[in-house]
Amino acid sequence: MRDCAIHSNFRLYFSVVLIAISSGFFVPLAAQGLPVRLDSLRAMWYHPASGVSDSLLLEAGIKLQGVYSKRNYDSFLCINNEMIAYGKAHGNRRWIANGWRQKGKYYHFIGKTDSAFFAFRYALSQIGNADPALAVKLYGNIGLIYGITNRLDSAVYYLKFAIDMAKNHPGAEVPQGVYGNLAECYEIQGNYVEALEYHDKELKNNINGAAKYISCYNSGLIYKKLGLRKEASEQFLKGLEFSKEDKAPVNIVRSYAALMQVSANMQEAQRYLDTGLALADSLKLKNPALFLLEEAGKLFIDSMQLDQAAFYLKRCIELSNTIKEENNRMQSTLYLAKVYCLKGNYRESLRLCLEVQPYFEKNREGEYLVVLYDVLSKNYEALGQTERALYFLKKKDLEAEKSNDNTSLKEGISAFLKYKTEEEQQKLQLAKENAEALAEASQARERLSFWVFGLLSLFLAGIAGFYYFYFQQKKKSGAKLAVAYDALDGEKQKLERYNQKLRRFSGIVSHDILSNLDLILSTGNVLVGATPKPERLTQYYDITQRTSQQLKTYCIGLLEEARQTHEQSDTVPLHNPMTTLRGVLERFEPALKSKNFRVETHQLPSTTLPVALTEHLFQNLVSNAIRHAATAASPMLHIGTSTDAQGRPCWVVEDNGPGVPASQMAAIFQGNRTNGNGGGQEIGLSLLKQNLNEYGADIRVEERLGGGARFVIAFKDS
Repeated sequence: MRDCAIHSNFRLYFSVVLIAISSGFFVPLAAQGLPVRLDSLRAMWYHPASGVSDSLLLEAGIKLQGVYSKRNYDSFLCINNEMIAYGKAHGNRRWIANGWRQKGKYYHFIGKTDSAFFAFRYALSQIGNADPALAVKLYGNIGLIYGITNRLDSAVYYLKFAIDMAKNHPGAEVPQGVYGNLAECYEIQGNYVEALEYHDKELKNNINGAAKYISCYNSGLIYKKLGLRKEASEQFLKGLEFSKEDKAPVNIVRSYAALMQVSANMQEAQRYLDTGLALADSLKLKNPALFLLEEAGKLFIDSMQLDQAAFYLKRCIELSNTIKEENNRMQSTLYLAKVYCLKGNYRESLRLCLEVQPYFEKNREGEYLVVLYDVLSKNYEALGQTERALYFLKKKDLEAEKSNDNTSLKEGISAFLKYKTEEEQQKLQLAKENAEALAEASQARERLSFWVFGLLSLFLAGIAGFYYFYFQQKKKSGAKLAVAYDALDGEKQKLERYNQKLRRFSGIVSHDILSNLDLILSTGNVLVGATPKPERLTQYYDITQRTSQQLKTYCIGLLEEARQTHEQSDTVPLHNPMTTLRGVLERFEPALKSKNFRVETHQLPSTTLPVALTEHLFQNLVSNAIRHAATAASPMLHIGTSTDAQGRPCWVVEDNGPGVPASQMAAIFQGNRTNGNGGGQEIGLSLLKQNLNEYGADIRVEERLGGGARFVIAFKDS
């Protein structure tokens, strides 16, 4: 259990350091607009003249999009290998060292501690102390790995060396997490004074809220272990404040759990417990709630408030069953058995002990085995089974002895022997890497010599042939360049056409969205009025929902139409425009009714116009009719068919408004008028005419018999 805790704490400090480093380089990268795609990074690596420093490019490679947040380890490793290859190809040891350092981080993340250790050592051998800032980081990384593998003396040595080196070189800084890792080592060694000192230094060296919380939390645990309740409480309170600033609810709940354990009285402990549980329940933090409930149960057992202890332990068991957290369920069940034993319910206590016994004996968790065997011994003694009671009492004493420091010596010796074996293996591996690098360099020199000699011989033997080949290549290149320029000019023209289409699309969307918003607002004024009624509000809500959904569908249709090429638009199948027309009339129904419009529609012939363009057409003409014909004594809107001079079918939209003066019939489709009563009508009609022309159709306006405007939509031949 203690080894697991050590490993977890070291990993936690290391994760905080990585997050801080990543976030520190994200802002300058974004500010310079650097791309983070792998192809772009390759291009920058091989073109240093771009004006970006090697270090920034290196961190850009490390910061491949999502590599830390999404755990994209394969891409991470790919980039590191490219860094190393680039460094070897150009003789840049700094690149090689940085590549191996990042490779070490990769191995650490995936749990390959031995490989991570070798990578950090190899990186250090490449750079030495030539780059103090990088060397300080590598010494800190090596110290971290020593700490994770429980080689504490070596960990302390490397971590302190990193700190001293940073102090002696103005360009280097102590990386975040180094002080904290050193404090962890001292704590495990029992040197609590040094541990507290370095936890305090880590707190001052950090700007990350999560890392500050960890420093305070670990310091509080040390004070608690030493029996200094007041000092522990102060540290836990600091950690709570940092967690709140960092908006980290999990750490906040853990802080409440820690404060509960060092409270001056049970009332204060209950307050922390209730606050932590309320927060965990409101945010549905299941695992922190489990930790809080189990610790509450233990606390109430120690204070002999057995009913309260049973209450919280049962809640912990229920929650563990819900989220299938077996470890917490077993631990809470064991302490519930202890509660029953203390209350005299020996048979129920015995039943629970026998239920969890196989789990703890399989996992060999000494702390819990001591509690288990102690409760079993007392239960059997109370039930009159003396031999069984004595048997488990002996097992309890045996486990208690195992939990002492007697095993630490054996673990230390085995760790030392394992370290020596690993060190020899790493030396062999390093020698192999060096031999491969030398062989590769030798082959590269031989290839270079061969090509230089060959090129020189060819130059001396055939200079005339070289010039002939040169001029031939120049002629071919000129021809290819001319073809390329023609292709580029064609692409430029195509791009201009697409840009024109995009501008029309944006104009359509802005114009029609505004008209629909006006429709929603005017409907609200009509239906709601000065004295809103529930049924009118419901009707207005339904109309608004329907209009908004239709508007969304219309915009999506416009977007799909805008993405189509001219070739695609020629293949649009025939469709019935009546479905689209009914949808538009339904959308404008409240406005039409409010103006007392009489609407007449006749069956329209099928068309190859896109559905989005058909809807755009009817929306513009219907909204224009509402805007201009509403002043008539009996407003009328007629939508039907007609034929042109060639006998082709046309669509006709008529109203009995004031009409369009003959002098302005051509101008309303030009979109260059900004005054008058038309408002945005000319812009919408101009965009409509352009889009219809693109699909071989056209629109014109005539004077309606009896007064008003008559819009005629003519189509190309089938």
